[in-house]
Amino acid sequence: MLGLRDRLRTNEADRNRYAAVKRELSKKEWRHVQDYGDATTVVTDILTRALP
Repeated sequence: MLGLRDRLRTNEADRNRYAAVKRELSKKEWRHVQDYGDATTVVTDILTRALP
């Protein structure tokens, strides 16, 4: 998660994409907290580009 944090601090496009996805997800009703976590692949996508 430190890699994600560092990437979001230094990459404006990824930071904006992450924020937009999180805002959209926050508008939905979730039966279980884990459903929210499973609903996005944005973290994986960003980490794939950020980490060697």
